[in-house]
Amino acid sequence: MKLYCLDFDNCGFYKKYEEDEVVPKNICPDCYSLAAVYSDNYTPIFIDSDPNKQEYLESLLQYYLTKET
Repeated sequence: MKLYCLDFDNCGFYKKYEEDEVVPKNICPDCYSLAAVYSDNYTPIFIDSDPNKQEYLESLLQYYLTKET
């Protein structure tokens, strides 16, 4: 599993965990902001920091946090 800090402008923490290690869910261990856990074969695409794109990322994040499963 891979853990990516979603505050990639200020933190950018990334760590690969082995299968037997405990992965912290949704919290960056470095800056304590929102983080995402991905499988080993997935590489996320990060968008450059631009105020308009930042608003888009925040609205996208809000959508996924409020989406019913």
